[in-house]
Amino acid sequence: MGSVAVSNAASIRRRVAELHILTRTGEVYRSINYGSVWVPIGAITASDMSAILDNGSSLVAAAETGEVYASANGSVWS
Repeated sequence: MGSVAVSNAASIRRRVAELHILTRTGEVYRSINYGSVWVPIGAITASDMSAILDNGSSLVAAAETGEVYASANGSVWS
């Protein structure tokens, strides 16, 4: 198992064979090798992120203020 150099990780989620980390400041990291190597893949423009989930067809991220963001691949969020 590797490591990712973030001090503000808010949530980690497995999606099929990938792992995703969401930080409190909105950065999204992905590992395709069970956590050995982490790569930044996207960002959400919010500074109060709290959770990332897999709803079966997309990734969903939630902010502490109630905003919800969705992404098909973790790179582009809306």
